[in-house]
Amino acid sequence: NYKKNGNDYTSLVSNYTETYSKGGNYSYSWSIANGSGTWSFQNSDREIKLNGNDSNSSRTIYILKLEEKSFWYYYIDDNNRYDMHLIPN
Repeated sequence: NYKKNGNDYTSLVSNYTETYSKGGNYSYSWSIANGSGTWSFQNSDREIKLNGNDSNSSRTIYILKLEEKSFWYYYIDDNNRYDMHLIPN
């Protein structure tokens, strides 16, 4: 599930994946973009700080739900709110 400012754009992000390792590395892949970097919890484990490699920027994501089989979060970019609801493949 992918929303921007409450509008559903899920159909635009088919085959999107994010991977987070216990060692602090993450990656994402989509048909038009991919990247990798490192991640770490912050603010009493309520947020995750992403630091991208290469030309990727740093970003803070705000955890809404984090369980073994679901990860829901949002982030703010240019005054827009993006909500992601991820489930395993």
